[in-house]
Amino acid sequence: KEARKAEHNLTEAKMKEEGYDSIHAIAGCHEGGGCRFEEFALFNQDQVLPTHLVQFKIVTTSGGTVQATKTVEPETRVEAKDRSLRQLLDALAPEAALPEEIDATRIEACEWLGNVAQDDRAKATRAFLRDGRFVGHFAACARSTNEDLQFKALRAWGNFCYRDEANQTLAMKNLGIQFVHTLLFSPNPAIRIRAVGLIWTLTHYSTTNRAALEEARVIRRLADMLEEAAQPKHKPWSALRLLLGALANFAIDGAVCMPVDQVVVVTIRIVDEKDAPDWVVDQALRLLCNIMSNGQADREWSQNGYSYRSSVWAPEDEENIATGEEQGVAALGIAVSAGAGTAVEEVTQGCKEMGCAWW
Repeated sequence: KEARKAEHNLTEAKMKEEGYDSIHAIAGCHEGGGCRFEEFALFNQDQVLPTHLVQFKIVTTSGGTVQATKTVEPETRVEAKDRSLRQLLDALAPEAALPEEIDATRIEACEWLGNVAQDDRAKATRAFLRDGRFVGHFAACARSTNEDLQFKALRAWGNFCYRDEANQTLAMKNLGIQFVHTLLFSPNPAIRIRAVGLIWTLTHYSTTNRAALEEARVIRRLADMLEEAAQPKHKPWSALRLLLGALANFAIDGAVCMPVDQVVVVTIRIVDEKDAPDWVVDQALRLLCNIMSNGQADREWSQNGYSYRSSVWAPEDEENIATGEEQGVAALGIAVSAGAGTAVEEVTQGCKEMGCAWW
């Protein structure tokens, strides 16, 4: 079946009723609600012979450039079916072994869990995280004094929590608010940054987790870490992205407990860096947007289907959105350099007066 505009409710049964088994989306129909490029849609797995799995993301805010971030070959993909719950329980709580052998077994198991949570999260969640014994041993690995084991376990917990609110709640319940907060003060910088990544995933959807961590003064610590990481001439961009993303999550609920002056000044400085990667600038702009709007999406912006919380790219108005970003950052810079102090209203008003496309 040829299609020149989007049809969102098609199923295999509906296609069969119409006498078709697949869809051919015609290229060049994007102005009428169709596709810019040619696409095909199939409804039965027997019609497909997969050879590669490609993960991708938008890496620019105006041109919509797509860049592959990782290619997973079928033979290297880690799947939940590769190990049983019994095998993992034996690995996480081995008996009759020397301490160093126990840790080595746990480290290998947690590394595998991190990979399976990345490649096959939904099935791994159903297979393992519903067992109380497994969850208890898994949480104990994250609290281990062996930093290699702790690092691997925190990575695995973070991957399980990615875009999964139920897992976010489970992780917070079993790891504990104070423990997560304590990780931000670890003498090991790798553990501190891994903790920031965990906090980002813990707060992605869960309002409850954001509120609990906010009460534990996590926001203040993240703001201090952001300021510290932004100081060196050669900046740790990956760490800055994690810090900006985590703070942007908290700003979704408003910036009541956030040291706004400190965060805004540092974030604008990051955006102004000529060599700042797009994937860092994206999180910086997301943070600034959430602070300016007190976590509330602009109505017109939402109606057009664009969300500053995930992207500031509008395919139907790329030039205006790009201009809006530049004006928005400029307005923030003007407000801060003029001594906006604690008044976020001045930052907000500066953007309104400049007619930002993203306000």
